[in-house]
Amino acid sequence: VEALGEAAPVLRGLHWCKGHNRFPDYNRKAFETKPADNYYNKVFLMLGLSERHGYKYLVSVDDDMLLPPATLAHLLNGGPEADEKGCGVLAPLLQNGVPSVEIWAETWLSPGETTRLYECFAGSSTRFCDMFLSNYCGPEYENDVVKEVYRKVENLSIPDPWDGRAWYSQVSRLVGTDNKGLHPVRGNETCMKLALDMALERVVDAWSKGIPQPVLVDEKRSFPYLCNNVFLMRTDLYSEVIRDPLLYLGGADEVSLNRVLEKRQLPICLLGNSFAIHPAYGVHQDKAKMEGYAIDVIEAVTQHMLPWTGEKLPWRVG
Repeated sequence: VEALGEAAPVLRGLHWCKGHNRFPDYNRKAFETKPADNYYNKVFLMLGLSERHGYKYLVSVDDDMLLPPATLAHLLNGGPEADEKGCGVLAPLLQNGVPSVEIWAETWLSPGETTRLYECFAGSSTRFCDMFLSNYCGPEYENDVVKEVYRKVENLSIPDPWDGRAWYSQVSRLVGTDNKGLHPVRGNETCMKLALDMALERVVDAWSKGIPQPVLVDEKRSFPYLCNNVFLMRTDLYSEVIRDPLLYLGGADEVSLNRVLEKRQLPICLLGNSFAIHPAYGVHQDKAKMEGYAIDVIEAVTQHMLPWTGEKLPWRVG
């Protein structure tokens, strides 16, 4: 702590990886069923530290998220505006986030690139084999569980041409479970890779520009689910997420978060003009390579931005 000097107050607590949950009173069932689950222990501690230090808002950022300074600053300062606009949660635009991918594409891509990405979505399947992971499976993985998932999604159809609003409306009406994060950008590995490649071409602009990032409100609650890996939420509201009696059933806090938003009829809000990269979901066979490449690109761009390098920013990356 002494080494941090005047920045020491920034360090308000540490998560001990592979340790045991120290907050049984938040959710006894989750504590008993997942006492050493690394993800659950992190989010329990996040709430514990936020309550101990009296934080009105908290920000959750997964360890595979890459955010430029401007987006991070707007997100960290977005609590009051989000509150004023009645938001349940505030998230930046991700190139593979649900429901942010379409707004991200129409903000950052050229019309031709957006068309290419949407054509990839329109050419995808609706035969998701896992409601939480939103992925596809080969025939060798089909079993009774997968066949039950197929039954749950059998009425879905891919919009062609792609229409994000129409897709989210279908998912909201036709999927009768709490897991409504289904989207081709999560299940189709080709689309996931295409979105990342396009995002990496925008890193120079995203990391060097500080454009306004207003809070966009889904006033009609047309977005049925948030799967975004990074978000801001009021601490008292997130407390309801961690205390959800069904929290122990999932692999993360995501489903419970969306359940709280639905119960309270609170809208998902997004930071307009923001930018963030989540290289790949865990189901992609090249996830590690995609993460490594994304980090290499961003490190190269930020190295050029350092004032003592004296180098111009590259026009293209890759």
